[in-house]
Amino acid sequence: INEIMLNKIIILNSELYAKASIHIGESASIQITAENNVGKSSFINALNFLYITDKDQMRFEDDRKLSDSMKHYFDGTSLHSFIIFEILKNGYYSILVKATPENTIEYYKIKGEYDESCFVE
Repeated sequence: INEIMLNKIIILNSELYAKASIHIGESASIQITAENNVGKSSFINALNFLYITDKDQMRFEDDRKLSDSMKHYFDGTSLHSFIIFEILKNGYYSILVKATPENTIEYYKIKGEYDESCFVE
């Protein structure tokens, strides 16, 4: 079966997270629990970057648009803030999302599994 599976979500150097990751794997479902205001919804809303191709249709916490959420996800440090989605389909690849100095987003496809040593010292 040629199924596409989201395997991991990693957020690095956002306004909330120095590093956050969740391994989904072959789980039928996942549950994210924690105290209020620690970023559960922000983590889930990061899926906008993977699944919504029309950036004007992206919606984040409190119905914010992408332009209002850029600093939240990329902390104004476009060189060091990333969202990475590790995908399994006929082998692994990752989709890296980063902000540009012009405050837009760029996508990159990286062959192979997510390698933390490429991002974290």
